[in-house]
Amino acid sequence: MRTFALTLVALLIVCLNFKGDAAAAAPSKPAVVQTWTCFNAVTPTAWAGTTSYATNGTNPALILRKLNTGTRTQMKRLDISQTGTVAGGLITCVIKLDLVDRYSSGGNLWTLRAKDVTYPSTTQPSFTLYDGATATAENAGGADPRTIFAGTIFQTVTGLGTGFVYDFQPEDVLSNTGALLIYLYASSTAPSWQGTLTVIE
Repeated sequence: MRTFALTLVALLIVCLNFKGDAAAAAPSKPAVVQTWTCFNAVTPTAWAGTTSYATNGTNPALILRKLNTGTRTQMKRLDISQTGTVAGGLITCVIKLDLVDRYSSGGNLWTLRAKDVTYPSTTQPSFTLYDGATATAENAGGADPRTIFAGTIFQTVTGLGTGFVYDFQPEDVLSNTGALLIYLYASSTAPSWQGTLTVIE
């Protein structure tokens, strides 16, 4: 009887140790991430580019502003089409990431909606997005902005989904305070745009 009892205790200890090891090895639950669609109004309308790249990049067509929240903000896709009056000449597109808050003043605050329909519209991400805002000068905050795209777009007016699409790279991330700046300008007539920016966080 004593041998049986000792055997039973030994088996119990082994089982408890196995359970503890299994619990320790179990992967932690991944953080919940959400995909956000950003558009310029509840009822989307056109928004404007500019006719030049202002000194020190103070006139972005779009600026994403992120303050220090500890949330990882991953850029995903810019999908835009020109609308209205055709821009004068080729359109230049420059996209930059900066590690400082570059928003200065003004602009139109965009509507941000989670693609998950269970999220109420009052639920918002850690960033805000504006068109037509004024940015602070580059390097004013002590950090150098990183250009992640620079190129030209034909000035033809196109339908949504057939215009300019830019898929961001996995490293195009803001982890703390920072800004995404998108410049869209033509040499004479400023282009007008419709479309969305998609962000994951």
